[in-house]
Amino acid sequence: MTYAGFSTDFASLRERLVATIDDQLGHAEENGLQPADLGSPEELSARVGAAIPVGRHPTAALVGPCYDTPGLSRWLGISKQAIEKRNKAGSVLACRTQGGHWCYPVLQFDEHGHTLPHLRELLQLLAGADDNRRWRAARWLSAPAPYLPENVSAAQWLRQGGDPEPVLAAARADARRWAA
Repeated sequence: MTYAGFSTDFASLRERLVATIDDQLGHAEENGLQPADLGSPEELSARVGAAIPVGRHPTAALVGPCYDTPGLSRWLGISKQAIEKRNKAGSVLACRTQGGHWCYPVLQFDEHGHTLPHLRELLQLLAGADDNRRWRAARWLSAPAPYLPENVSAAQWLRQGGDPEPVLAAARADARRWAA
């Protein structure tokens, strides 16, 4: 079944999403949850919809899609202030657009909204407070890494549970080189 206005690829994605939601609702019911336990349909659909990044930044061609602050807030189910606190603490990678808005590369999150293992340490090495360094860190995490099997990106390697030491060693070496 395809839906008007969707390409075949998006129609297929929609069908898989609907099937996954149906499965999750079935598990919730089997485990004794009531619809009210999940929140209103509007709240639940807003949280699900927030997981789909819709905006693109010019650098997104290099680092992939990014969330804006309201979208990330809805997806994670936390306040904008909590996101700002994570940004200041260096536990999430926030990159400022030319318009002064924060965006958050999707690559740093797993499908549950958890950040990559060792992200804070990597950001301490690579990012800092400078906007250019933050974008460079995002590009570094997303780029094919010749020191990893099959040249996967550091973000993909960590997301898949790979040994963090080669990534951390490369980040230390690059941070030293960038500082020179």
